[in-house]
Amino acid sequence: MNNRDQMIRFADQYLGNFKVKPKQDGGEEIVPEYCPFCHGGDNGDKETFALSIDKGVFVCKRGTCGKRGHFDELAEFFGDTNAARSARSSSLAKQKPKAWKLPDTHLNPPTEAIYQYFEKRCISRETVDAFKIQSDDAGMIVFPFYENGVNVFEKFRRPWKPKEGEKGKEWRAPGTKAVLFGMDMCSFAQPLVITEGQLDAMSLYEAGVTNVVSVPSGCEDFSWIENCWDWLEKFKRIVLFGDNDDPGRKMVQQVAKRLDESRCAIVEDYPYWEDRGKECKDANEILFALGPFELVDMVENARQVPIKGLLDLGTVTPYDPTTVPRIKTMIPALDAAIGGLVEGGLTVFTGDAGGGKSTLTGLLLLNAIEQGHNVCAYSGELRKEKFQEWINLQCAGSDYIGLKYDSVRSKQVPSLSWQVQQRLSEYYGGKFFLFDNNEIFEHNQAESILEVFTMAVRRYGCKLFLVDNLMTSLSDVDEETRAQGKFIGALKKFAVRFSVHVLAVCHPRKRKAGEQFGKFDVAGSSQIVNLADSAIVVERPNLRIIKNREGGIEKLIECCYCGDSRRIYQADKGDLNNFSWNKEGVQKPDPRADSMPEYGIMLAQTLPF
Repeated sequence: MNNRDQMIRFADQYLGNFKVKPKQDGGEEIVPEYCPFCHGGDNGDKETFALSIDKGVFVCKRGTCGKRGHFDELAEFFGDTNAARSARSSSLAKQKPKAWKLPDTHLNPPTEAIYQYFEKRCISRETVDAFKIQSDDAGMIVFPFYENGVNVFEKFRRPWKPKEGEKGKEWRAPGTKAVLFGMDMCSFAQPLVITEGQLDAMSLYEAGVTNVVSVPSGCEDFSWIENCWDWLEKFKRIVLFGDNDDPGRKMVQQVAKRLDESRCAIVEDYPYWEDRGKECKDANEILFALGPFELVDMVENARQVPIKGLLDLGTVTPYDPTTVPRIKTMIPALDAAIGGLVEGGLTVFTGDAGGGKSTLTGLLLLNAIEQGHNVCAYSGELRKEKFQEWINLQCAGSDYIGLKYDSVRSKQVPSLSWQVQQRLSEYYGGKFFLFDNNEIFEHNQAESILEVFTMAVRRYGCKLFLVDNLMTSLSDVDEETRAQGKFIGALKKFAVRFSVHVLAVCHPRKRKAGEQFGKFDVAGSSQIVNLADSAIVVERPNLRIIKNREGGIEKLIECCYCGDSRRIYQADKGDLNNFSWNKEGVQKPDPRADSMPEYGIMLAQTLPF
C-alpha cells in the first residue's frame, strides 16, 4: 500500500466526510468537513483542516485552533499506533540521495562587532572560535555546519538590530543539506545534548557541556533527523534542551518519539529570572541571568522520557476503593457485591435467550446518563428504531406508557405519545450514542466497533459502553472461539486505556435441561470470563453473580420485572430507576398499560424479558 492509499484509508476511518483536493504546489491534500481537534469551533467552521498527502503534515487554519504537526502525531491522537509507527518508518526509509549544494559564501574571520555580539550574550571569543563562526562580506554572522570536516550548511544572522527595511532575524543558505550545528565537535562516548538554537548550543559549551549540537532551523524543519540518522544512532543517551515555550516543548516531544524515547531525556523546570519577573526562555538567557552552573545542573537533571508501556511502581498512586469513580446499577445488592461499574472494568452478562440480558444492560445505560455520564451502545440484533423503542419504554416508566391497538396482533400493546417520545429524545440527545449498523467499514465488525467506540470516548467523553452481543460483533464465524477471546481482550484494553466501563452480552453454551449456569458455560473462549471483572447470569426473574473480581462473592439477587416498562429491580427494594426527563405538562395516559394484566408486575416470573 502506497503512502496516498494509507492516508486516504486513515481519513476514511477517523476524519469523517472529506475531500481530496489538489494543492497549488502540485500535490494533494485531504480536507475533512471539520477539524478533528476543534470541530469547527462555536461557529461550526467547515474545511479549515488539511492533511498534505505528499508532505505528511497537517494544519487547522482556524486562528483559535491552529493545530499543526506531522501525520504520525495525528495517528497518535486517534490511538492508531500502527499508522503512527508506519509513518515514522517511511519518513526514515532510505531514499535516493538528494543532490545537495554546498554553500558558496565568501567567508571571512569574525569581525570585532561579531565578537562583541557574542560577548553581550556571555559567550567568549574562545567559544566563538571553537564553533568556527565566520562573517560574510556584508559583516553578517555565519554559523557553519560541518559534517565530516565539510561545511555543508550555513545560517546567517545580523550582529545588529534590524534597520528600517531589513527583514528577518536569521536565514539559511538555500539548497544546502540541513545537519546539526557542532556535529564534528562531539564524541560518541558521551551523552549528546540537542538544543533548539545555535546560541543555546554555544551557551552550553561555554558552561562546560561540550558534547552539544543545535538543530538547524528551530521547530520549522525536521529534515536533519533523516540527514543525520546514522550519526544519531551511535549515541546511547540524548538530552533534549528546547526553548521554554509551546513550540519548543512540542519540538522536543516529537524529536524524542523519532529518536527513540528509551534513550532520551528532556530538560524541564526552567528557572525564574528575578530581574525580568519571568521564567528564562532558553539556554542563553539562563547563562546570562544565572550563570553556567545552572545550565549544567539542568542538563544533569533532565527528565528521562517514560517508556510507553513501562511503569515505575513507586510512582503509581495508591489505590483507594472508596474513591474510585463508578456508575451505580440501581440494584443495591448488585452494587454492594461488585462495587458498581468501575473505571477500566468489563462486565459480562449471559443467560438463556429472552432471559433479560438486553433489558438489564439498557437500564444500566440509562442510569449512567442519569448520573451525568454519556454512553454508547452496539446492538447487533435490533435495528435502531426497535432499540430506541425499547429504551424509550424503559426511560418513560409505567405512569407514561399507554395502550394502542395493534390490528395485526389483534391486541393492545404498550405505546408512548409523541409528546413523551419527544421529551425522551431531548433527555438523552447528545448523551446516548448508537453504533450505526448500516454504515460500511473497511475493517471487520469487531475492529470497526472499537474504532467507533474510540471516537465516542475522544469526542463525546462516553463513560459506559455496551456490546450486545459478542457473537454478532464478529465477522469470522469459522474462527468464532479465537475471535471472541481476542475481541474481549481488546475491549478490556479499551476500558483500561480510556478509564471507561464496558458491558458485554454473551450467549451461553448448550446445557442439559435444569442444569445451572457456571463460569464455563459462556459460549466461546474461556478468555471471556477470565478477562471480565464480573460475570452475571440473568435468570428470569433473578440475577446470579458467577464471577466477582471485587470481592469474590458469588450470590443470587432476587429481582422483579415490570412487563410494560421493561424494568428490572431488586425485589425487596422496589423500582429505584428514576429518570429525570422533562415531565412538565405531560398528560398521563388513560388507560395506562399497567392496567392490563399482561403488562403488569404480577406476571413477572412468566414473562420473557
